[in-house]
Amino acid sequence: MKNKRISEQDKNEIMELYKKGNTYRYITKKFGFSSDTISRIVKGTRSKSDSHKIAMANGNWKLSDAGRLKLSENGRKACAKFGKFWTKPERFFRDIILEIGIGVKYPDYIKEIKKVEDDKLEKLFCYQYPIQRYILDYVDVENKVAININGDYWHANPLLYKPNKLSKPQIVNIRQDKNKKIFLEKYGWKVIDVWESEIYWNKDLVKDKIRTVSLTAKRSVYTAQLGFRLPHCPPDWSEEIKRLWFKTDKLPKQKKDRIKIICQTCQKEFEVIKGTKIIRKYCNLKCASIGSRRSVRPYVEELRELIRIMPMVHIGKKYGVSNNAVKKWAIKYGIFTPYFKRKTLSLPTKKGKQ
Repeated sequence: MKNKRISEQDKNEIMELYKKGNTYRYITKKFGFSSDTISRIVKGTRSKSDSHKIAMANGNWKLSDAGRLKLSENGRKACAKFGKFWTKPERFFRDIILEIGIGVKYPDYIKEIKKVEDDKLEKLFCYQYPIQRYILDYVDVENKVAININGDYWHANPLLYKPNKLSKPQIVNIRQDKNKKIFLEKYGWKVIDVWESEIYWNKDLVKDKIRTVSLTAKRSVYTAQLGFRLPHCPPDWSEEIKRLWFKTDKLPKQKKDRIKIICQTCQKEFEVIKGTKIIRKYCNLKCASIGSRRSVRPYVEELRELIRIMPMVHIGKKYGVSNNAVKKWAIKYGIFTPYFKRKTLSLPTKKGKQ
């Protein structure tokens, strides 16, 4: 970039170019100033929405062939890394549309990695189809219909969740779904939402939706507020879907048979569940800790007397443990602190001997 003072003439020329719809990159190449300098000159001249409109008019936001290849490459890497290219509802949705005579056309990277082929049917839905900056689950290219397969929780099915009681992921996903729908409808696409619960338990409703929008498109009525309206009014099954997702009629738990066992440490009787693979030997963790010891510990008074007359190493040999184990016993009994010194016990030292 050029290191020079900006004259009033340059400022006026930059402002004129920017008002005509030229980008920062074009102005930077022409004048040699940095983008920050240009931003300070033209600040407040153009709103963000105006910039978006100019960019769309210039074709900067349209998905080019290079962009499609990049999206395919990213999808290919994800498919190769995780070995999974669709979710359970998306897989079940394919089974439903196959029953009404519609197949699926897969992206090239899925065909390459998973060794699958397109369904050999007259009508096909494109799977993972990119439309500008969005990638749709299923797309009917012929009728310009975008089909979203939405999870009931992650996208907050209105039959299950109230708008004022949503989690943060649900709020974010709802906002993204709304923006995506507005963007697609602006360019002539029709958006239909198929819910996970409908795929699992209401297949007839899913079939009616697909027939209405793809097989009998002339009969469908579409509005931006209501979406697709079916030829008949589907019954309200909100109570049924709540019962299916949030089951309340669970069977009471049956009491399991128990047997009595005697603790090997304290000799107390306790109960355990019959039929367990590992049979308990101790009634609690304290007894288990005592029972798993390699050697029998001396009592407090006995250990205090031994420390007074014997070195730690000799005490450890007597009980079959190390001198560090003896120190831990003493610390636990409160006989001395970790900073114990031999003088605190009034033991004779080499310097004290004559």
